[in-house]
Amino acid sequence: MMDGVEFVNGNNPTDWTNNKSLSFHSWVDNATGEYNKTHADINGLYLSIVNGKKNTYCNVRGSLIKYFTKGETNAIDYGFSDFITTCEQLQKDLHINSETAFLLCFEFGVNITLPFSCSIVFECIKSYKQSPYSHYVEDGKICGIVFKLQQYSIKIYDKGLLETGKESRLMRFEIAVHKKAWINRKKKEDNRLQLNIQRLADLQKREVWAELSKELLDVWGKIIFVDKSLYNAIMTNHEQKKHLLYLNSHYWGNLSDKQYCTDRKHLDNLQSWYGIGENKHHLILDLIEKKCL
Repeated sequence: MMDGVEFVNGNNPTDWTNNKSLSFHSWVDNATGEYNKTHADINGLYLSIVNGKKNTYCNVRGSLIKYFTKGETNAIDYGFSDFITTCEQLQKDLHINSETAFLLCFEFGVNITLPFSCSIVFECIKSYKQSPYSHYVEDGKICGIVFKLQQYSIKIYDKGLLETGKESRLMRFEIAVHKKAWINRKKKEDNRLQLNIQRLADLQKREVWAELSKELLDVWGKIIFVDKSLYNAIMTNHEQKKHLLYLNSHYWGNLSDKQYCTDRKHLDNLQSWYGIGENKHHLILDLIEKKCL
């Protein structure tokens, strides 16, 4: 479930600079001639030693899954036990103590194999909380869509395309947490735990993974997903006109909160009454839930 992370580590910089498996490069401040940043790459992780005004900081960012696979790939199923193994390896190889690794941001999500192309999903997604989406670009390739919100982002993209260069059915659904206050917010539902994720060690709890799984399902359920393949011929004229409006992603961003909720319920009804085959939005929700188990 976990993948991208960024955190400040509490170790001594010499733990890294004396590590023969790391090859560090330094950046010089042109104004002072002093070294103010030293960095190294290892198996999908970017390590940097930054000299601040008061302290020296050891920072880490990159893909935990790539580190787990020794830099080969992050297109695998990555479960709780794999994450625990990765943390143990980080401690052994890089002196990264999960208890003193303070998270700045992190990503969690799942890879699911669809019964249809990922491009069909991108065509159906229209909005999330009245926010528009933009192209998601990785390694210079447009491979999906992303909703960029202030405290978090939602990324939905073709994972297989990044691995092979060809359109695939392997979809990555991921939430990138930019502000921990969002994920640690008080949940309205009675059966949801109050999270307090601050350190890498806080992610080493199964109950936390269970809550993050619920978050994935909740976010996917709130995405406006419009399947254009409905039985239009038996719709009323009003229903056909509304369906055409719903297919326009810009339409959803110009609604009041009340109208947004009303139209979302009406859309659900149309897709229930006139849908052809299995509801793709619900099908994907089921696939996400199975990967979260």
